[in-house]
Amino acid sequence: MKLSAEDLKVISNAAIKEYNKTHEITKKKSHDYKLHNIKLLLKNYRRLKAYCDNIDATMDGMESAVRMLNDRAMSVESIRISTARTAIMMKYFDAVLAGYKSICEQGDDDDRRRYSIISALYLEANRNTADKISELHFCSKRTLYYEVDKGCEQLRILAFGIDGLNDLKRL
Repeated sequence: MKLSAEDLKVISNAAIKEYNKTHEITKKKSHDYKLHNIKLLLKNYRRLKAYCDNIDATMDGMESAVRMLNDRAMSVESIRISTARTAIMMKYFDAVLAGYKSICEQGDDDDRRRYSIISALYLEANRNTADKISELHFCSKRTLYYEVDKGCEQLRILAFGIDGLNDLKRL
């Protein structure tokens, strides 16, 4: 069975259309994962920060344990790698947050408000409720989380660089 030129053209156009559709879904998922990762980092910021503050003491104690348990060195090594990766990620995220804070401080009132909301909700040592923060900023909780979402979009761009910016173009 031979396909005509017209049949081949129809089949190839359908394949291209399906590929583009799948590719767009993949790009959308990539954007969602990056935004989700930023939100996860913010939600767990206090815990991860406390963990990193105690890493040096933990690592010192692990050194002596490794010498005693040679046969379990692999599991200890994987813990050490995970701990180091967490510390590196938190230092990077702290740098991203410092850059974001600087940008917001130089921005307009909305930018400063957005950073203040994110800081109060996720970064400050004292936990604040969304109700309390929305009261302080004279806004509803819905508006509060809208501002958080906008801030997370900006943090995504700062954290993922050009890839984060390319994701914005696709939306």
